[in-house]
Amino acid sequence: MDNVELIVELETLKQKLAHYETVVQPLADRELQRLREQAVKEYQLNEEEAKIMAERLAEVSTEDGIKATAVQLAGDFRATNTPKYLDPRGMGNGARQGYKQTTPQEHGKRMYQRLANNGMVKGVNGRDYGNGSNRTSVTLPKTPAPTPTPKPSEKEKQRNIIARVFGRK
Repeated sequence: MDNVELIVELETLKQKLAHYETVVQPLADRELQRLREQAVKEYQLNEEEAKIMAERLAEVSTEDGIKATAVQLAGDFRATNTPKYLDPRGMGNGARQGYKQTTPQEHGKRMYQRLANNGMVKGVNGRDYGNGSNRTSVTLPKTPAPTPTPKPSEKEKQRNIIARVFGRK
C-alpha cells in the first residue's frame, strides 16, 4: 500500500508541477518583466543607461531584488527620480535672475517717468514722447537771484589780516 500511495502522491505532484509550468510560471515571468520595465521607466535615463539597467535587471528574479538593483544602478548613473513637469515658480518671474543693480540716477529717472505717466507732474504729458506732436515743457517757478555778500571795509580787512597772523580773531 505504501507504493500505491507514493505513486498517487507522485502523480498529483506531477500535475501540480505541470500546472505551475504552464500557468503560474508564465504569469510570474510576465509580472517580473513588467516590474523590470517599470523600474527602467521610473528613472529618466538616456537610451544607453536604460539598456544597461534592463540587462542587469534581467538577471534578477525577485521583486525586491529588482527594486534594490534599480535603486543601486540609478545611484550609479546619478539619476534622480524627478517629475516630468517643470516647476512654474522658476520660469520667467525673476527667480533665476539676480537683482538688477541700478544707479540712483536711473532709479530717480524711472520714478519721475512713472509720475509723469500718471499725470502727477504739472505741465508734463508723460505719454507724449514727441513723435510728431507738440511737446509740452515743464514750467518752473522763477528763483530770485542770490543776494551778493557785502564787501568788508578797510578796517575789517586789517583786523582779518592781524587775526590770521597772530591767530586771534
